[in-house]
Amino acid sequence: MLYKRKGSDCWQIKFSLNGRTIRRSAKTNDKRLAERLEHNARDEILKAELSGHKPPFSWEQATALWCDEKRDKRSLDTDLAIFKSMDEDFDGMDVSQFNAKIVSKYRTKIANRSSQSTANRHMALLRSVLRRLERLEIIDKAPNVEMYSLEVTEPAWTPPEKILEVLNALPGYARDIAEFAVLTGLRRGNVLGLKWAWVDLTRALIVVPAVSAKGKRTITVPIMDEPMAILERRKGIHEEYVFTGPGRVFGANVGIIGPLDTIKLQWGKATKAAGVPNLRFHDLRHAWASIHMMNGTPERALQEMAGWTSSKMVQRYTHLKPGTLAQYAGNVSLVSK
Repeated sequence: MLYKRKGSDCWQIKFSLNGRTIRRSAKTNDKRLAERLEHNARDEILKAELSGHKPPFSWEQATALWCDEKRDKRSLDTDLAIFKSMDEDFDGMDVSQFNAKIVSKYRTKIANRSSQSTANRHMALLRSVLRRLERLEIIDKAPNVEMYSLEVTEPAWTPPEKILEVLNALPGYARDIAEFAVLTGLRRGNVLGLKWAWVDLTRALIVVPAVSAKGKRTITVPIMDEPMAILERRKGIHEEYVFTGPGRVFGANVGIIGPLDTIKLQWGKATKAAGVPNLRFHDLRHAWASIHMMNGTPERALQEMAGWTSSKMVQRYTHLKPGTLAQYAGNVSLVSK
């Protein structure tokens, strides 16, 4: 069977043989040539099976198999983005050709183009795919996939005064997002995608469901005066999401607009203006935790509010006494008292 993907002129080959589904790109927009390639692919598989060798299995088939098996994975979109990068080097390869040298060359390329931590994320996914192919006996043995050894850096301390400078340099809608992040400790994705359904204004609580939380456990955050003020001024702007971009007002004339994906551009300008160009949005979470520590919030309370699955992250800041959540949730403030 031949078909074309949306946005592509090249024919795609797909057929089933002896219980296996084969998918690969013909890399041509010539249908007759694609038909010949499909016929040759069938012959290759049959010859390999008759000779006792493993039939060819393309990188494209491997990624399609992964996506099919992991279709419920929350980070599948991230996997797809990494696969797109990998396709530049691996498209058209038979998975049996993978070896340590090829893997290492790709790892170095990504590290030089981006960073060692990014390369490690690519390597982790590649290792998982290759090990899955080994378990399915599609390849004899997965090659060794080495990772970069990265130093674990301690969270940097950013004074509240400096954070206020950054907030003051942000446009209103972006300031709401950043200020809410530092006051609640919620991760960027949970703030940008915060839904009104997760907000209980009567009980002054935010409950991020486990399916949307990084640690796959429900996060409960009491809402104190300053974050409550942000929520109050966001009410009525959008029906479903708390935070949206400029001019994105819910109404018949404008329509329902989804959440923002990022405020990267605005954040970059604001941090530069405040003299802290290396300050990351995620550092707001570090600042939130550090302020809690200095104000005596117990370890267990902070761990639960942060949604951390272990106390190791809390211990990166300091060691505290046990306590409850609500009585300490108001310890973070950017306003001098």
